[in-house]
Amino acid sequence: MKNMFKIAITFFMVINFMHAQQQHKPNELVKQQKTMGSDFQDVNLFSLITAKQKANVQLPKEVKDYTLFSLDTKKLVSMKSNAPKTMNLEIPGQKSSMVLELVKVDIATDDFKTVEMPSGKVVKSDNTLSHYRGVVRGKTNSIAAVSLLNGEVSGIISIDGGNGNLVMGRLENSSEHIIYEDNNLLHLQDFTCNTELDYEGYTKEELSDNPSTSKAAEKCVKVYFDIGNDVVTDKGGSQQASDYLQSIFNQVAILYSNDNVTVKISQINAWTSQNPFSGLSDYSSYRKQNGLNGADLGHFVTYDFSGGVAYLGGVCQSNYRFGVSGINKTFSNVPTYSFSVMVIAHEMGHNLGSSHTHACVWNGNNTAIDGCYNVEGSCSTPAVPSDGGTIMSYCHLTNSGINFTKGFGTQPGNVIRNKISSSSCLQTCGTTGCNTGDSATVTFNNNTDCTLEYFTNNSSQFSINSGQTRQVSTTRGASWEAKKSSNTVVNSFTVQCGQDSYASTGNCSDGGGITCEGVQPYSSGTTYSAGDRVTYQGNLFEWTGSSWTDLGPCPTTPNDPCAGVQPHSSGTTYSAGDRVTYQGNLFEWTGSSWKDLGSCGAATRVSLQRGEILKELSIKTYPNPADEVLTIEVSNVLNTSSTLSIKDINGRVLRVIDLDTPPGGKDRHTIDVSTLSPGMYFVQVTDSKKTVTQKVSIK
Repeated sequence: MKNMFKIAITFFMVINFMHAQQQHKPNELVKQQKTMGSDFQDVNLFSLITAKQKANVQLPKEVKDYTLFSLDTKKLVSMKSNAPKTMNLEIPGQKSSMVLELVKVDIATDDFKTVEMPSGKVVKSDNTLSHYRGVVRGKTNSIAAVSLLNGEVSGIISIDGGNGNLVMGRLENSSEHIIYEDNNLLHLQDFTCNTELDYEGYTKEELSDNPSTSKAAEKCVKVYFDIGNDVVTDKGGSQQASDYLQSIFNQVAILYSNDNVTVKISQINAWTSQNPFSGLSDYSSYRKQNGLNGADLGHFVTYDFSGGVAYLGGVCQSNYRFGVSGINKTFSNVPTYSFSVMVIAHEMGHNLGSSHTHACVWNGNNTAIDGCYNVEGSCSTPAVPSDGGTIMSYCHLTNSGINFTKGFGTQPGNVIRNKISSSSCLQTCGTTGCNTGDSATVTFNNNTDCTLEYFTNNSSQFSINSGQTRQVSTTRGASWEAKKSSNTVVNSFTVQCGQDSYASTGNCSDGGGITCEGVQPYSSGTTYSAGDRVTYQGNLFEWTGSSWTDLGPCPTTPNDPCAGVQPHSSGTTYSAGDRVTYQGNLFEWTGSSWKDLGSCGAATRVSLQRGEILKELSIKTYPNPADEVLTIEVSNVLNTSSTLSIKDINGRVLRVIDLDTPPGGKDRHTIDVSTLSPGMYFVQVTDSKKTVTQKVSIK
């Protein structure tokens, strides 16, 4: 589109009686956390209000499909300092409840701040404000954005095929909360549009989902907000207004993230006296003189503006990267988040290159996408979509409404992603080059002198032999622990942005004075006294009277049977007679299974069978019940020819996986079970000595 700096104006004018009286798709983010074994805590903050309480709540007659509930403020306060990273939030309903599967997210850049204007005073950050994104359990094509504020939970929920979007928030001048369908109110938002009509259509390249659009996910649009004095006064001050806007922006950001676009707040200015601008022209002039402090877009939000206005395609252009949104306070006493979210997301969409869907610029032939409003240009009026319009449409004026699960739609979404990809001014947010929750492939290096077991979310994932490395799929912000055989933590670390390699170093022994000389190997059936020492799997252990303490690895001796033997390597094909070391022991491949030849560090052969120190073959599955993905951990496998199978309740084998494990080792698989019918299934693992079966339930 050549003529990129036209003004796109949308006036969402509230009708008279109303005056009388906001780097992953949400479903991928949730699935990723489930794959990592994250603990989705069950959180119940709400309870349905009594009939007597309901009778005391006055609502406008336009609000029809709704539920009222009370917030447990004590529980909310207890969550302030320790908000869970993942949770299942139950939302009560008159007939049935829904459960939101949510992941905590960062919506701001690393250097974000709130500034009180015109004094320039930096407002202390509210560390108790938490934002979440996710989905509705059991509804694959759904989105949910929720923010926890002081005494309030606010958010939007959208389910494909639902009757509009759901708005959740606190009633004005009340502690009670409401959730309702926004199509009851959105059609009451009237508007006129003064957009120029001499549009030139988008090129095929701009409309296409070409390889360059994938670059959009790597970039980030930083937004600088000015909050008008009317909003600041209404909310009770700078911090409260900032919190309110952040909760709206969380809802805006989920719409963009669902279209593989990352947006973040870089700064909020809260005007405590009359703001020196009221519309796009004077706001643009003010911001051009005062700058955006490194942000990509400037946006002014106020109650005192009928609709929205923004420059079309203005990103990366110093004179045109601005927009204004007239947000709504409430409809009577009912929160109207979805309207404010729609306006801000819509105007930002103009800045990022998208026209209205009723403009004659689409489809490669200069026609409109929908007929939710009078076409802009000279083309025929298409039909109104029966399943709801997209963010750049005016379908909220029709019975069709806006369907947030449809996002921006294919063509406007491609235009925005292509614009972001080709805009050289756009970089990653913050200085780290990525965002918490982003998927990452990193390398773990075990530079200690013993085998380490790696844990995340208190769940063992795998082991790495001394001197070995392993590539790991994880997320930025995930916490890991490396433990030696005594379950002692050798080191812990968090997967950071900008760091893709993590090394565990040091000596696993207790200071270098350790010796295994003259110490007998562990013997099953022997009664040990406190202080007795044994060698086992190349390590020295001491009996405390109730448990064994791992004192560290035995020093290598000249007659060490493991000298010169390579550690076991996953994926290697071994022949009969080949030997490897694994977890301090020497093993030999017989052609069908691994034979334990004894402990490294001493010539004495140690052969322990199951039921002694060696642990039993076991299976761990999570989550159970499972919805979309099931993670299966298999531990203590004796031979590499082991198999994992999934069977239905009739014993029919649905899937078989060959396990590639070291002797006595561990394997982990994440399986997509979304295609399986709800019911009971069996996970079965068989090695050379034993078969273990576990029941799992698919929802």
